[in-house]
Amino acid sequence: MTTVYLQNGKRTFTLSVRGHCAHDVCVSISALAQALLQYTQDFMEDNAGFRVEAMEYGYGHTLLSVFCEDGALMELYKTGTSAVVTGFELYAHSFPEDVVLVRA
Repeated sequence: MTTVYLQNGKRTFTLSVRGHCAHDVCVSISALAQALLQYTQDFMEDNAGFRVEAMEYGYGHTLLSVFCEDGALMELYKTGTSAVVTGFELYAHSFPEDVVLVRA
């Protein structure tokens, strides 16, 4: 079972992915997480004031936590992440025995 935890605050965004599940689903969840980490690194390089507080990727675990004082810039970031978040939602809906999505 893989648990995807998402928290969208006004100036924060947190993602935590933990666990393993069926191979094809697990690979897809990992690809979504890696795409989000790469997008975040690119966004941070292009936008002063955007801060990554935690970024980890390892076997069975991904953690991302970002903060931005500028609300408009944070909304721009979240717009860019929306396709990946939708991917997590679709996998949780399509494979409920493998993926649980928790929103806080």
